[in-house]
Amino acid sequence: MKACRQAFTIIEIMLVVVVIGVVATIAAPRIMRKPPSAKWENVLEELNNLVSYARQEAIANYKIYRLHFKITRENRSLVQVELEQDDQEKPVRKLYTTVKSYYFNPQYSFPEPITMHGVYHSKTNELEENNLHAYCYIIPNGLVQATWIHLERTNDKKSTVTFEMQPFFGKFVLRKNFIKPKR
Repeated sequence: MKACRQAFTIIEIMLVVVVIGVVATIAAPRIMRKPPSAKWENVLEELNNLVSYARQEAIANYKIYRLHFKITRENRSLVQVELEQDDQEKPVRKLYTTVKSYYFNPQYSFPEPITMHGVYHSKTNELEENNLHAYCYIIPNGLVQATWIHLERTNDKKSTVTFEMQPFFGKFVLRKNFIKPKR
């Protein structure tokens, strides 16, 4: 005659608890994620993360990377990391492709009230010159092109800042108000 089992063993219960713990660990950050903050420091940190990632990749792969700043048709301000590649049809020409990464998101969308009004390398606004596109290049030795980004909160015209790139350190620093390049 077969014995009928009425309860779970301790091993079965512990296995279920471990599986629930693993699922909760994976799902919790996605469920608890806050929308991006519109604080200047948070935007600065996100941009510096992109620059740091692009610098590491440029040095490791000995290739040129760039940050591509653009304003979309919906008037959203975006920045993404791109990699320089040779054009197979015209070897003299260079192509740039958006970088894909499994461990890092190589693009950033500015939070809703913040918009980009200018990206400068010299006295001209590259966004105006290049049909709402601007670039900041990172060369294989890790140097980053000197760049000034002018940002503004759409709900507060008095709230403007400039992020100034420190080329040797590869970091943007926050400057209050609008600062144009001197050269």
